Amino acid sequence: MRVYFLVSYSDQGLQGLMKSNYAERRAQIEKLCSNVGGKLAWMRYLHGPYDVLAEASYRRILSVFEREMQLQAGRSCI
Repeated sequence: MRVYFLVSYSDQGLQGLMKSNYAERRAQIEKLCSNVGGKLAWMRYLHGPYDVLAEASYRRILSVFEREMQLQAGRSCI
């Protein structure tokens, strides 16, 4: 299953963005996808209310929701 993410950076995130390179930023988004059982397919930077559009693939959607519930409950899902 493919899932698309629209990302908006916080002010603190924008400061970090200016101090990093593309490879470091991509690695962070790959890590975010991986933490919930997915794999980053691609990402693009945007202009406007959102800063990033990313596509990730997941084996089954239920696992995404299960992991999200674990994250919200404060449990590790790694």
